[in-house]
Amino acid sequence: MQEQNERVSFLDYVWTELGINPQRIRQVGTGHDGQVYQISEHLCVKIGRNVHGITIPGVLRNCENLAIPLQTFFSPSGEYVATLQPYLNLCSLQSLIRQGITLPENQLRDIASGLLFGLRKLHENGYVHRDMYPGNIMLSSKQGRVCATIVDFDEMRHITPQTRACFRFNGYHEPDVVFHDSVYDDKAEMFAAGVILWELFLGKCHFAGYDLFGKVIENSWEEYLQNQESCHHRVKEALRNVTVEIERMRPVSGAKEDLLCLLLSPDRAKRITSAEALEHPFFQK
Repeated sequence: MQEQNERVSFLDYVWTELGINPQRIRQVGTGHDGQVYQISEHLCVKIGRNVHGITIPGVLRNCENLAIPLQTFFSPSGEYVATLQPYLNLCSLQSLIRQGITLPENQLRDIASGLLFGLRKLHENGYVHRDMYPGNIMLSSKQGRVCATIVDFDEMRHITPQTRACFRFNGYHEPDVVFHDSVYDDKAEMFAAGVILWELFLGKCHFAGYDLFGKVIENSWEEYLQNQESCHHRVKEALRNVTVEIERMRPVSGAKEDLLCLLLSPDRAKRITSAEALEHPFFQK
């Protein structure tokens, strides 16, 4: 009860600081431990528990493919944090994938390039997002085009030999991370991007993706907690098929399938970077 009272008081404080009438806001998103409220045509506020992430450097600002918070507020106890950030007016990429919506190739190209531009900005400055899955990629409409923007930087970290994934079994990580808890760096994150783009380009991914974890926790977080080991086992068993699935697709691949093969190579040395991916023929049309 005390925590709930603190959260309510904190929200009132945030609305006052921003000069917002609480009657004019609307909740537009919810996650495992937070909510998102639209406060104007172009702005929203995310509130959740404070996970004590790192301070976001200025060099990452002014990139349209990264929704870097514009202002941050902390509750008196430090338990809660609220961030003012751009409001992205369509849906998450996960929502689109979940509905099985097929897009024309020009829109696939716009979304994929937006994701890769955002990752390039992070990686070239020595950071990884660490929570890279379609729910953290929001879509918006800008001048008749679909733009993809990476959101939620609570788990972002510097790339060091000690950097690890924030959660190994979310269905989007490379084999070395899932099986050996290996370092999570830019090459590891590119595998996650490859799985996301597979789902966007081709639909269901049999060796990774939404069905293995996202769908499970959307159905019931409590049920997942009761069956964690079984869920993690399914993620591992599916991932063992990545090489077979890639080789099966390779002989009939067009430009976008070739891009996926390069992003998802089980051999990290052959896996391309975000900068290299943006030079791929798929984006030269």
